[in-house]
Amino acid sequence: MSNKKRKAQQHRVSGRVGRRRQLRCEPLEYRQMLATLTVNSALDNVNSGDGLVTLREAILAANSDLTTDLSHTGSGADTIDFDPSLAGQTITLSTIGDGTAGPSALPITSNVSITGLTGNSGVTIAGGGAGSNLRAFYVSPTGDLTLQNLTVRDFHHKGGDTAYGGAAAGIGGAIFNAGIVTLVGSTFTANSAQGGSIVQPANPLLNSSGGGGLGGNGGTSLGLNSGGIPNGGSVLGPGVVNGGFGGGGGYVASGSPGAGGSGGFGGGGGAGGIVNAGAGGFGGGGGSTSDAGVGQPGGFGAGGGATASFVGGGGGAGMGGAIFNYGGSITVLNSTFAQNSAVAGTGFQNGQAFGGAIFNLNGNVITLNATLASNVAADGGGAIYSLGDDGISSSSTTNGPALPQQSATVLLNNTILAGSTNGAASAVTDFVQNINDSGGGTGLGTASSSGTINIIQTPALGANAFGGQSFNVDPQLDPSGLQNNGGPTPTLALTSSSPAINTGANVHVANGGLTTDQRGAGFDRISDGTADIGAFEVQVPLVLVVDNTTDNGALSACTAAANDCSLRGAIARANGVATNDTINFAATVFNVARTIIVSNGELIVTNNGGLTINGSAANLLNISGGGGSSRVFN
Repeated sequence: MSNKKRKAQQHRVSGRVGRRRQLRCEPLEYRQMLATLTVNSALDNVNSGDGLVTLREAILAANSDLTTDLSHTGSGADTIDFDPSLAGQTITLSTIGDGTAGPSALPITSNVSITGLTGNSGVTIAGGGAGSNLRAFYVSPTGDLTLQNLTVRDFHHKGGDTAYGGAAAGIGGAIFNAGIVTLVGSTFTANSAQGGSIVQPANPLLNSSGGGGLGGNGGTSLGLNSGGIPNGGSVLGPGVVNGGFGGGGGYVASGSPGAGGSGGFGGGGGAGGIVNAGAGGFGGGGGSTSDAGVGQPGGFGAGGGATASFVGGGGGAGMGGAIFNYGGSITVLNSTFAQNSAVAGTGFQNGQAFGGAIFNLNGNVITLNATLASNVAADGGGAIYSLGDDGISSSSTTNGPALPQQSATVLLNNTILAGSTNGAASAVTDFVQNINDSGGGTGLGTASSSGTINIIQTPALGANAFGGQSFNVDPQLDPSGLQNNGGPTPTLALTSSSPAINTGANVHVANGGLTTDQRGAGFDRISDGTADIGAFEVQVPLVLVVDNTTDNGALSACTAAANDCSLRGAIARANGVATNDTINFAATVFNVARTIIVSNGELIVTNNGGLTINGSAANLLNISGGGGSSRVFN
């Protein structure tokens, strides 16, 4: 630990900076009252009248302004909180609530804030792991989702498999965001996005010739809809049918053995025969052909299909193990992403894997005091992959619906990006920004990045755009990984020799209004005069010096200034943190006999980190109850 960290601390700095504003009068405006909806059940169902409110029911009420079984009615921008009885419990989601971008449990179409519990036992929202195919949230273009004090884990999105068409992309293991997402004091871990693969059937007559989709596998040659969602291209249709958003291209038998349609956004191309196969949409594999037609390339990050061969189509891309940002805005404050993964699908040509934690497509990402570590993406951008793609501006079925911009921006401040791997022992880049044209634009998109005071252990393309960085530096995070270090969510602690300690920028903390680290109350965001980088702040025990004999709890500043620290105030300061603190008495004041009369009730000590009160060395201090009926300390 640095010498600065070992020094006794006599004051702490608040994370908020006030601004003087001139008083003025304005006419009153009508404001709709905001609703708070309380969840009191860890189940995942919608059962009216049972007296229980599940998270799914609360979100339904928030989106549609309905009333829950606790008589709470959604109205405007809603807050969802949790009954204290759910402390330490896990809400496991298993039911699809929306299929727009593949199977998602909970659609967000309005302004919804989900606030977890405080203390040391939080609430976890969990999926079924890699064996399932369900992400947690789909945030629509009208949606605005805030998650606070929550752990989100074990969600998985897998693109659709197929045999001879192209496989689909796997995007956004936990969140697909087309709106606004704000994350505060939360942890995302063990989420994954996996591209679809080519799976050869035992019976060629029952092969999957349509391209895989975001919502399901490719349709068979017997006429099933391709891609598992309504936007899939039809199979055996009257003509070549392209997939819509998320859908795979169809397979058409009109020119026996047929032709393939192109995949929509994320979808694979349909197989071909005498006529060419279909190309993959963004992230979707290209279809293959079995005759004179030509196999087609995959979309961004995906593999192409084989020509005149039954080998199969291309594998789908895996992008955004935790979050896929589709033209939306994401803000990450005091939060951790660890052990999330993007996994490529396999095929005639394998797909690629980008953005183990976050994939940003034509959107905006802001992080402040965040830690993104030990995430997996074999082809780079293990923490963040940011792509500006001009081709996605097209509204054609091949490239997907229009996005509001053709540029990607990233702003990082006081953030750690570190420890990204390929899923084995090899390190990969933590951050990548790139530009592309998926085919429907007029040129390449744009990408930009900015921010200061970050640690990026393995930088790559675009990382030099950040100023004041520490590149190729190991942040020395706790080798034990995510742990319960206090607070409602698991965190990645800093070791005593971490270069992140006391090297952050206080101005970023002040501008973001942060007063604690990710763990919440008791864990100051600035503990030793200068903030640490990342979501975790090493806490320095307080050494408070009492220099006032009054029983005034308001005297709790305890700075180097004179006469601003009473015994009651010092105890209140120590109660507000989780460290092993010490209270001394100023030798310049208590060098003669002094009595502190406790006249305002007991001195209550709640600091579970420990508190030592050292009397004056000359034995000149007396603490008296003043003859009252209560004890002095509790």
